Formats: sequence, structure tokens, C-alpha cells
Amino acid sequence: YAGYDRTCRDIDPAEAKARIEAGEPHVWRLKVPNDHGPIEFDDAVYGHMSFPADVMDDMILVRTDGSPTYNFAVVCDDANMQITHVIRGDDHLSNTPRQILIYEALGLPAPTFAHLSMILGGDGKKLSKRHGATSVEEYKAQGFLPDTMVNFLALLGWSLDGETTIIPRDVLCREFSLDRVTKKDAVFDETKLEWMNGQYIKEMDAAEWAELSRPWLAQAYAAGKRAAGNADEAAQLETLRAFLADGTIAESSADAAAFTDEELAAGEADFDARPEWYAKLYPLVAERETRLTDAAEKFPYMFWGAHVELDPKSVKKVLLKDGARADEALKACREVLASAKAWECDPMQEACRALCEPLDMKAKALFQPLRVAVCGNMVSPPLFESIELMPREDVLARIDHTLEVMAALQA
Repeated sequence: YAGYDRTCRDIDPAEAKARIEAGEPHVWRLKVPNDHGPIEFDDAVYGHMSFPADVMDDMILVRTDGSPTYNFAVVCDDANMQITHVIRGDDHLSNTPRQILIYEALGLPAPTFAHLSMILGGDGKKLSKRHGATSVEEYKAQGFLPDTMVNFLALLGWSLDGETTIIPRDVLCREFSLDRVTKKDAVFDETKLEWMNGQYIKEMDAAEWAELSRPWLAQAYAAGKRAAGNADEAAQLETLRAFLADGTIAESSADAAAFTDEELAAGEADFDARPEWYAKLYPLVAERETRLTDAAEKFPYMFWGAHVELDPKSVKKVLLKDGARADEALKACREVLASAKAWECDPMQEACRALCEPLDMKAKALFQPLRVAVCGNMVSPPLFESIELMPREDVLARIDHTLEVMAALQA
């Protein structure tokens, strides 16, 4: 027999009481019957389980400080709440026979036990804080949707039919059963989680997306307005020249500082003033967004006004590329946009595309400089859909500013 040597197992109750009253440190233990047979139960995942009782020591129920041990506390808690099913990780499987002994001692029926496989990180080790977020609130703050989390977590060790991945919540509630839960350890694949989140975002209503993205749209607004407020043409030229000379990019400490409550409140107020406009941003990211937080990174350019923050790498690769004729493309597109009768995506795009033949340019060579001039970067949400949501005068001012910057850099 291993474990506690049962020294006090048969001590006289009167002696025990006297020693306790004298202040002697003591604990309360469960007296496991010597003739107890195997401890058996039917686990909803593992099936019939059997543990020999003769290897169970007289476990402590109450410590010397009067606090209950884990096994005693959870049995009392579950019994008081009339819990019918205890569903937990299989690392608790060894606790189950001990808890059944406590249920028996209390004269209570044991609940149904179901032990789920462990969730592992991508490195094959037990999921922990080192693998990233570990709470629902953290995933919410990272832009994951509730339905995504429910769907993803349900598939960790369970499947509907072995093939279906996107499963609506009502279907999960109807179809989930413990008999399809596997004993194999599940891997928490964050790449799959992001993909799944993107699938749910694609199916959202535009107004719903805007409302759920509100905190990050407020950040985008704050970033855009801060950039416009800190605009310094001389400093921008200096930054671009430094990058062209040696590839260095100096980040402004003012731009990198955390947003103030006032800046974010201004973004919230702008959302309240025109929620329909914010909903129109949804098609610009619906096919590509994997987290709601993406809005904070993708949309600051929508709030620059007449200013444009030119990305140094895009300036070098697109605007100043040898033989690119970027200035020619910008001037031609500006003329088309300035005279556009309908400030709408499709007509403007068709009119600009019509320039390809007379200018002897491919669409990419024509549109990339325009993208950089309007959005500040060669990578951005759809170009003409973005232009439609901006005031005409701001778009034209950004093109003019970009042409001036190009001329200064080439002088």
C-alpha cells in the first residue's frame, strides 16, 4: 500500500476531540472502507472505467487551516447545484474515483462524467499563456466573433460529419453529442481560427459588421485625424529622402503614442453621426478581413482629409520606378476624376480604365500610382470603392500633393 500510512485511521473519537480542543494541528480525512471493491463508472467519452479502491489512501478533505481540498469542494459544490454532468479535461480522470468515494460517503448519487481530450498548442504541448490569448475576453479584444469561437471550440475533439467546418450555432446546439467526442488530443490552430472568423465576417450584414467593428473604426478615425493634424510636408519629404538614400524609416513618436480618450470619443461621435457611411466600408474588407481589428489598420486613410501619408516603400517601388510614367498616369486619372459626372465606383473605374489604350499602359501601371496617391500605400482595400466614399476635393488634393512630392524628390 502506498500513500498515507493510516496512522490515525482508528484513533478513538474522544481522543481526537480532546487533542483538537487542546489546539493540536489536525486534518479531516475520508475513511475509505478496507473492503471496498473496484470503483467503477461509465465515462461518456472513455466508456467503462474501473479503479482499484485498495490503492486509494484516506484522502484529506479539510486541511489544518480549515479550508476544503479540491476534491471535497467540487463534490459539495456540484451536489448543491444539482449538477447532472461533469464535463472536463481528461487530466482530471484520476480525480474521478476519489470524488465518487466522497459522493458515496455523503450518500449522494454521482453525476455523469465525461472527460475531454486535452487542447494542445501548435508545438504539441498543453495549451498555455505562452501560446497566446487564453481567455474569451482576450479573443474578443482581438476581433474574433462569438459565433466563431463557439464553432471553433466545438470542433476541438468533436465533429458533425467529419467534413463540415462552418456550423451555425443552432445546428451545434441541436447536433452536439458526447458520443462523437474523440479521445485524441486536439490542436488549437490559430490559423484555422482566423480563417473561420473570416468566413463568419463574409456572411455578416454590413450594419452589423460596422457596429461590431465600432471600437476599431474609432481607432482608424483617430489615427487618420492624428496623421492629418501632424502633417508636415517638409518632414515627409525628409523621411522619404532618408528612405531612398539608405532605407531607414523613422517613426514619429507622436503617431506611435496611444490614442487619448478624446481622440477615440471623436471617432465614436463620427460613427454616431453617420453609421450608414461606416456600413459602406464593409464591402471593402468583407472578402479579406479575418479579424474585426483589421479595420483599425486598414482604414486610417479614409480620415486623412486632403492629406496623404505616403508609404516610403510604395513611393520607391511605384511612384519613382524607372520607366513607370507614374506622374503621367496620375495626371490623366486626375483629369478624369475631376470631370466625373457621377461620383460612383463603376463609372469612375471604367473611365480611368479607358485611358489604358491612349496612354499605352496596362491597368496595373495606371491604377497603382493612383492607389498610392489616394490610399498612401500600394496595398489597400479596393481603390475605386474607397474613392467613392471620399469627398472629390480630398481625392484631387491628395493626387496634387503626391505629384508635388514626386517632383521634389526627382528635382
